Amino acid sequence: MLVHGGAHGAWAFERLASLLVQEGHRVIARDLPGHGLGARLPRSYTTRPLNPQAFATEPSPVAHMTLRDYRDQVTGTVRRLAERMPDRRIILLGHSMAGLVLNQVGEAVPELIGRLVYLSAWMTADGTSFGDYMDAPEFSTGLIPSVLLADPAVTGALRMDFRSGDPEYRARVKATFAADEYVPDNPTDVRTLPTSHSPFVSQSARLAEILLEL
Repeated sequence: MLVHGGAHGAWAFERLASLLVQEGHRVIARDLPGHGLGARLPRSYTTRPLNPQAFATEPSPVAHMTLRDYRDQVTGTVRRLAERMPDRRIILLGHSMAGLVLNQVGEAVPELIGRLVYLSAWMTADGTSFGDYMDAPEFSTGLIPSVLLADPAVTGALRMDFRSGDPEYRARVKATFAADEYVPDNPTDVRTLPTSHSPFVSQSARLAEILLEL
């Protein structure tokens, strides 16, 4: 089961899913609530030229959604898959923000999941939250803050302009996203792939090969 990250949808896994199916795997990918075909965009995002002040202050239409909404959807899907395919091993892959979802789903139904795969994803340590990492000194030197156009506390979401016509800003977005203790008996197996933040787009074939080895 493939779980997309923020600003993505099930569509992001089209190439990867096709490659896995060709090798005999059953693959499912769903839009998380408020994403993909069900995404709701702030009005200021669709207005051009962009009004920076409005964009920085308009509340997100999906600000009311929480990690619990994502967890409940994915957990429900995993349970239904386990009921219908009791003899199949379920591998749950999460990209980027979906790493936070995997943490909670893994805790909710550990007996139903054969493996958790964190793909360029948030793999938070026990007792820490996404906010803890956001507040860490290391985060301020990363690339994500350079592309944020609003305070998440104001908008209720991480806000970026993927439709920007500013070449410098678009270059920063590309460099940020497209440049290339719980289970002692099941230790983390790290695989390195020299690619972008979204390898299912830039190196889908190699990513499929790695997943097939798991």
